[in-house]
Amino acid sequence: MSTVVELEEDEESEYDYPFRLHTKGASEIVLATCSHYLDFDGKKQVLDAKMLENMDLIIKSYAKEALRTIAFAYKDLMEDEGGPLHEEKEEGSKIYKIEEGGLTLIAIAGIKDIIRDEVPDAVA
Repeated sequence: MSTVVELEEDEESEYDYPFRLHTKGASEIVLATCSHYLDFDGKKQVLDAKMLENMDLIIKSYAKEALRTIAFAYKDLMEDEGGPLHEEKEEGSKIYKIEEGGLTLIAIAGIKDIIRDEVPDAVA
């Protein structure tokens, strides 16, 4: 799920254009669209093979703890990127062109789903 927001006047953008895409979703899917990540100091770094391997290990370690993972990422937009309203899609695609790549990973979070009352009986 993504949204495009207009930045405040005092917020910086990589481009001279005040719009940013924010997205969240299944970690493997979001991670596949990222080219960068924010390090511990909040600085943007290239997402290289070693860091991708580290992220994969984190996702797997969360899964072993019965946690679902969700990733958060952003992308500063350029004017007319993905169309004037940033809504262009390839025919049959489920995502917009601006979501296809070049995102910066902010975080991966582990989520523990609460077991609903009806689940144990349904599993049994």
